[in-house]
Amino acid sequence: YHVGPAALLPDSSGIIVNHSRQKPNKKGDLGMTLSFFSFSGEPSRELSFVQEGVNYLHPYFDEESYTLFFAADQGKGGDYDLYETSFAFDGAWSEPMPVAYANSPADEVFPSVLNNNILAYSTATKNSALHMFTWTLGDPDGRRLRSGWAGRGICG
Repeated sequence: YHVGPAALLPDSSGIIVNHSRQKPNKKGDLGMTLSFFSFSGEPSRELSFVQEGVNYLHPYFDEESYTLFFAADQGKGGDYDLYETSFAFDGAWSEPMPVAYANSPADEVFPSVLNNNILAYSTATKNSALHMFTWTLGDPDGRRLRSGWAGRGICG
């Protein structure tokens, strides 16, 4: 596997890991997915909402809302947007929904939730730099705030 970021579940039952798929797609690309790796010995498995042909990156699990945030390209070969899905106590994930107020025509990546329910994430710019933005969760009338330069590089 090519392994990326991981998100520890708050009950320490396991982690959600961003990693490469085991088999390449029709173009020969491995692609990236999200899987649950248990600490209690149960077999690892892709998350139930994962779709073939879609790349998934940068999981972040918010323990207060039991919400998983992640970036996905929805099979478009790039153009990453942020999504959120809730984890129920019966172990089921809700249907992932776009984080509409955060997404733009550029790539959005590296979501995390800060104190006071502030979602922080990075957006790619034309010169491959990442700019960090913040948004207060649950505030549909808020505005996307640019927080500063987050570095250079290509995401995905």
